[in-house]
Amino acid sequence: MIRIDHPAKKNALSAEILAGLADALETAATDPAVRVVVLTAVGDVFCAGGDTNRMGEDRPGPWEKRDYLAGGVGRLARRFAALDKPVIAALNGPAVGAGVDLALWCDFRIAHPSAYLRLGFVDLGLTPGFGGAWLLTHLLGPSLALEILLTGEKVTAQRAADLGLFRTVTPAFDDEAAAFAALLAGKSSPAVRATKRLVQRAYAMDVMDSLDLAWASFGLLQETPEHLAATQALRARRKGRS
Repeated sequence: MIRIDHPAKKNALSAEILAGLADALETAATDPAVRVVVLTAVGDVFCAGGDTNRMGEDRPGPWEKRDYLAGGVGRLARRFAALDKPVIAALNGPAVGAGVDLALWCDFRIAHPSAYLRLGFVDLGLTPGFGGAWLLTHLLGPSLALEILLTGEKVTAQRAADLGLFRTVTPAFDDEAAAFAALLAGKSSPAVRATKRLVQRAYAMDVMDSLDLAWASFGLLQETPEHLAATQALRARRKGRS
C-alpha cells in the first residue's frame, strides 16, 4: 500500500511527495511480491492538488516551469504508464486539481461517500498539467470530459460512480479496496500483467496490431506455471463431475 501522509497540507503534491510516489511505483514494478498496488491518503482529503506554495509572484519562467513539471508529475506519469500491475485508488475524501489526475491514473477508484472530484484549472487560467484532459477523454469521451474540465463543478461521489469513474462508494472504502486488491492478487500475475498491457496499448494500436500482441502474450502465458496449474485444476473438476 502507498499512503500519502501530509494531512496538514491536505496531501498536496509537493516535489517531495511526487518523488516519493514515483519511487514507490518503481519499487512496486520491480518487486515480485507486489501483485496489486493500493494508493490512499491520511486524513479526510485524498489530495488537494498541486502545492500552491509554488504559485504566486516568485516563480520560474515558462521553460523552467515546463522542465519542473516534466521532472515532477512527468516522472510520476511515466511510472504509472509503465506499471503493468493493477493500481487501486482508495479515496478517503475529495480530490482536487492534480489530485483528480492522480486518482485517474489509477486503474480503479473506490471512494468514501465524502469524496468528490473537482478540476478548476480553467478558473485559474490554466490547463491540467498531469494528464487530466487525456485521462478524462479516454474514460468518458470528449463531451463529458470537456464539461467537467470547463465548468470546474464538483463531481459528487454518486455521479462519479454513475459515470463509471468510481467502482464503489462506501464508508468502508478501505476494506472494500483491500478486498478487491486481494481478489486481483489471487489471479495469475502473468496473465493480469499481460492483460493490463493489452488495455494500456489499445488506443495506440489498431485491432490487428492488438491481436498480434495478444497472440504473443497468449503463447507465452500457456507456458507459465499458473496456466498449467489452472488447467490441471479444471481437468480435475471435470473428472469429478463425470
